[in-house]
Amino acid sequence: MLAENTHEVWAKGRMDEGWTYGPVRKDARKQHPCMVPYSELPDSEKEYDRNTSMETFRLIISRGFVIKNRNIQSEMVCEHGSICWEQRGAFDQF
Repeated sequence: MLAENTHEVWAKGRMDEGWTYGPVRKDARKQHPCMVPYSELPDSEKEYDRNTSMETFRLIISRGFVIKNRNIQSEMVCEHGSICWEQRGAFDQF
């Protein structure tokens, strides 16, 4: 899912710049063979998008952020010592 999104963001940026599909990359004509849906990419391009997605996660985590499902409540101890619940956002810095 993330790799597909990475490709879609890249392709949209290219389309916004006037790029279209071409069987061979031709910069002067703004044609690129990867201007296709993610499912039609060759495995090597899918791997590139997967790696880009994973490196983005590594960067976010290395900056001290935690990625959590916002629909899951987490248990925490409140100031008065009892257990209370906190629903946190998807990106919370710790």
